[in-house]
Amino acid sequence: METDNKERIPSRPVHPGEILWEELKERKIKQKDFARQIALQPTYLSEIIRGKRDLNESIAYKIEAALGVPYYFWMNLQNSYTYNKLQLQKRREAEKAAKAEGPKEKRITVPCDTYAKVAEKAAKAGLSVNAFVKRLLDNAVASVL
Repeated sequence: METDNKERIPSRPVHPGEILWEELKERKIKQKDFARQIALQPTYLSEIIRGKRDLNESIAYKIEAALGVPYYFWMNLQNSYTYNKLQLQKRREAEKAAKAEGPKEKRITVPCDTYAKVAEKAAKAGLSVNAFVKRLLDNAVASVL
């Protein structure tokens, strides 16, 4: 989906742990073995892979040393994930606020001569054009119901 500034924000940001999991799977490396190799607790690595913990610079350097995938690749993934997650949250909050506001006022276009007639009748009734039209519409809706 697009935001107001026309940037594309994924509907589900991808955590770098998902990419790490795919990389380990492709290389047939077990998580426990990899955790030992980079001096992390296996549970800590598991939390990263499941997206429960974010990567930090220290871990990105360790992954680079172990897999040869550059540090900046992992940090760019983490930064993109964090940014996209925040943008998605902002978009959801804006959509929720828009729903809470209710529908926006609709505007209609009428020919000048029609508007002049409506304005004249509104003036005779001592109302603004908007108030007069609203009263007409309310009466029309009430007569249908």
